[in-house]
Amino acid sequence: MERLLPGPQDEQNKVVKWVALLLSIGGGLTISSWYLPWGLHSVIILIFSIALGFLAYYLFLRRQTK
Repeated sequence: MERLLPGPQDEQNKVVKWVALLLSIGGGLTISSWYLPWGLHSVIILIFSIALGFLAYYLFLRRQTK
């Protein structure tokens, strides 16, 4: 039963994932606000910023396993 429950390492990884995603979304929104009016380019900026957030999370996990 104890193995089924999430451990402290899993909780830390979840927190890091959400921090990386929220920071990348905030950065994407900030960059998009510099280039008004809102349009397709804003969506593209947000997509790339979210992708960078996921990349940062992936690199964090990969570095932890080594």
